[in-house]
Amino acid sequence: QTAPARRGAGPPAAAAETLASQFNATAAQSEAAVTAAAAAAAAASLATADTGFYALVGAAAMLGGVTRMTISLTIIVCEISDDAGALLPLMATILTAKVVADIFNPSIYDAAMALAGFPYIEDCLPRSLKRLRAEDVMAQDVVALASVARARDVAAALDRTTHGAFPVIEVGRTGRCRYLTGQVLRYQLHALLALRAFSPPGSLPPGV
Repeated sequence: QTAPARRGAGPPAAAAETLASQFNATAAQSEAAVTAAAAAAAAASLATADTGFYALVGAAAMLGGVTRMTISLTIIVCEISDDAGALLPLMATILTAKVVADIFNPSIYDAAMALAGFPYIEDCLPRSLKRLRAEDVMAQDVVALASVARARDVAAALDRTTHGAFPVIEVGRTGRCRYLTGQVLRYQLHALLALRAFSPPGSLPPGV
């Protein structure tokens, strides 16, 4: 024996499905309306945007990337435009342009000096030199001259080396300890030898 079927079960289910489909359609229409309104607002904002302000920021970014100036360029652009409200956007834009440009190439001033062949010191050491120590590049067999040296010793040192300067040392009483007292340049030694600027006889202690 089976239970009797419930009357009226079909029409309420169909009505619920109809209401759900209508709700989904209404939600989709609302979402489309919101999207269209946002697009219209964005278009209106672009239509009413201050193009001169964006042009000013773009020009400042270009100058910042070329010259790598930050604070001075920001002040110059603010004074030229007479717009104090653009200070913060200009600072952020110029700083970003400098950081990005430093990754790829040097500034226009560094490039001009390199093309002209001017010697200059970089702002920071290359990555290959960061772990380099002084003992890695220093000479082991340093040619030094005594504070009182013979002319032939000086001439021999000039002939066998190309150093631009020579350390001047003072030998201790034991003859083993040496103390650095200064340095003498190569052209100075050439001048002394050419002028024969030797110590007069009898002015040096015995054995020198």
